[in-house]
Amino acid sequence: MKTLFPVLFALALAGAANGHDSHATHDPARSTATDVAAERLVIRELDVTDSHGRSFPFLATFGRRGTLLLSFTYTNCETLCPVTNAILSGVDTEATKAGLGLTVLSMTIDPARDTPEQMAEERALWGAGENWIFLTAERGAHRRLMQDLSVDIRALEAHDPMFLLGDLCSGRFLRIVGVPEPSKLVDLARRHEPCDV
Repeated sequence: MKTLFPVLFALALAGAANGHDSHATHDPARSTATDVAAERLVIRELDVTDSHGRSFPFLATFGRRGTLLLSFTYTNCETLCPVTNAILSGVDTEATKAGLGLTVLSMTIDPARDTPEQMAEERALWGAGENWIFLTAERGAHRRLMQDLSVDIRALEAHDPMFLLGDLCSGRFLRIVGVPEPSKLVDLARRHEPCDV
């Protein structure tokens, strides 16, 4: 799967551009640009569940893993999510080859439908490595986490491709909106200096 990244990325991007009739408020041209803004996030502790069905505290678990790259997806998405996942597949491959130790977190924005089993299927579809983790949460905890991350989940079909790169220890993150090349995200991850835990 990972060796097919350039083809998958091109196909996914083409599909996103062609399939956006259902994304009434989304502008496909805007997705091809990339905006980066620095911010500080304060995130409350809550439980999340991975694609193996294991639940654990979000901050205690990922606060010690250094640099994180968070993305937001849902398994029924047929437009932008495949683009995001194609990008993350490239990031996963490049970061692993470079020994970067980057943790990639794909968080569902549709916890009502995205079970751990569905997330496991999505993870397998993209050939995710051990540092690419798919997460869901109970609805109340999920809503609070999305609020803390400033992710608007009111209209699933209208969401922009967006990534958060930073660390939970310092709360310093870059919010990256658009369709960046995987190498750009890997380069930003290399330059990020997480605080010592």
